[in-house]
Amino acid sequence: MKTFISVLVCSILLNFSLAQVPTLDVNGGSAGGYGQVKFNNPAALGQKNVDKLDYSEVRGKYLWQEEWNPAILVLTSGKSYKVKRAKLNFYTDDVIYVDNNLTELAAQTGLVKKIIFFSPSDTSNAIGTFIQLTRKSSDGKEHFYQLLNDGKIQLLKSNTITLRKGTYDPMVGKDQYSFSSTYDYFLSNSGTINPLKSISKSSIFLVLNLDNNYNEWLTSTKNKLKSEADVVLFLNYLNAQK
Repeated sequence: MKTFISVLVCSILLNFSLAQVPTLDVNGGSAGGYGQVKFNNPAALGQKNVDKLDYSEVRGKYLWQEEWNPAILVLTSGKSYKVKRAKLNFYTDDVIYVDNNLTELAAQTGLVKKIIFFSPSDTSNAIGTFIQLTRKSSDGKEHFYQLLNDGKIQLLKSNTITLRKGTYDPMVGKDQYSFSSTYDYFLSNSGTINPLKSISKSSIFLVLNLDNNYNEWLTSTKNKLKSEADVVLFLNYLNAQK
């Protein structure tokens, strides 16, 4: 049988290993860094129909981004495919995509192990990278973590969405529902993943076993390690020292 889909990603993606979090450039770069960009028949992603839950009356956000984005989907087999339109549903952990017949489908559960989203207006610009891992705590199931920087030491972010039932509204004759988000952060150091109690200097220094020698750099850059952006800048600095 002829292959439906050509392999579109460079060797670092093809050699993707589930044993550790890979280090890859998540901050963009040229399309050449991901191989020749073509769009393919996504039949190999499975034909699971999208769960037709009615989210229209549920308040809150459950998608990574509301708009459709082109994406590279890396499967458990190591093969990688490019789709024109994809979304990530944090509530169901489904990878949603649109096939060539404009049918909205979800990839088979557990089939996609990595997603690299690109800007719709510039398909050479990677805007978000996610990897599916089993959480060390919580429900023990596989969920998608966002990789926020490249290098040996990486910041990972998970977004857990909970559907909450509110009070009954007699005006509309329905129960009120809403989505709530819980964010957890982790540090991956050479593939070893440890949770962060908080985005803070004390938590980061504890996990990475750092001493006060780095205070001078933090002071000179006015970096207080109190935000994702602060932590990414600091990790980029640490990775450059290795």
